Amino acid sequence: MRPFWTPLSALILADLGIYAPPLLLRRCVASNQRVELVYAGDRMWPAIRHGQRLLLEPASGRGIAAGTVVVAVPGAIPELLRVRSCTGDRLLLCADSDPTDPIPVRHEESAAFIDCGFA
Repeated sequence: MRPFWTPLSALILADLGIYAPPLLLRRCVASNQRVELVYAGDRMWPAIRHGQRLLLEPASGRGIAAGTVVVAVPGAIPELLRVRSCTGDRLLLCADSDPTDPIPVRHEESAAFIDCGFA
């Protein structure tokens, strides 16, 4: 039986009030700009709540380990996910309250560009 409830989430640029496009996030982080997002949804509940502000920082120079919260782009939309495991250049990502299977991504393509610190 499949779950009836499906958790959803979105990342909104705090200054502009728009959904965060992946290319803009990558460029801001690459230029060491402070990027503040607002989390909308319940996919990472209870660790991260709807309306919570997040400060994004470059992940370069810091190890991404199991338990780290990252912004990844497994499809076309940036998502806030937790690293379940790291093996080689692969990360297995999941959302705290999402019962679906973890999402495999390549480290350098999807999740390595941003690490999440809480504002």
